[in-house]
Amino acid sequence: MRGPSRPPETDEEMRKRIRSRIEALYNQQPGFYDRLARKYGAKANHSSWKKPMGIQAEHVAFMRELSVPVEFAVTLTPRDSILVMDGFNARKLWEKTLRHYGNRLNKAAYGHGVRRRSQTLTLIVVIEGGSTSGKRLHAHLGASRPAHIDSITWMAILRREARRCLQVNRQIEVKAVTSSGWADYLAKEGVAALALDATRRGSS
Repeated sequence: MRGPSRPPETDEEMRKRIRSRIEALYNQQPGFYDRLARKYGAKANHSSWKKPMGIQAEHVAFMRELSVPVEFAVTLTPRDSILVMDGFNARKLWEKTLRHYGNRLNKAAYGHGVRRRSQTLTLIVVIEGGSTSGKRLHAHLGASRPAHIDSITWMAILRREARRCLQVNRQIEVKAVTSSGWADYLAKEGVAALALDATRRGSS
């Protein structure tokens, strides 16, 4: 017998969860705060740096750092089976689908190396739109490219693996990232748009 359903988290709970996850991602890369401090003129100190920046500025800086190895942008929309759900469940299933897409990309790129050598791509996933926004639910993704696969082949793989995800609409857009402002574009909806369970930092 199922227990009581868990109520949707509040905006404050979501912000707290995201901030904690962002800090965990920051801590994967030694020296990140020092480099960021030099770049933005803040003191090279964890606690004093974060207060004047604010969480949105912190998020933009994080997205810029994470997106350095990203070479391709992918835009995906869900099938109607997701769109007819209420907002909370639609986002939950959509994020699960995007995580599955990322897993497929990792396997296509590295095969058994994903488990044996912990190889992984950098994948940034941002979910926008939904029932309360007035915009169609969709996702913007940024993906790095494995060094042993050329750009044309990798673009084909990005499209192929998206088509193999049952909940992804067949309208798939893949393009090379050519602008340095792309990370800022991904960050425009704030930290709540970042799909935490589908975003990952690459192994190389």
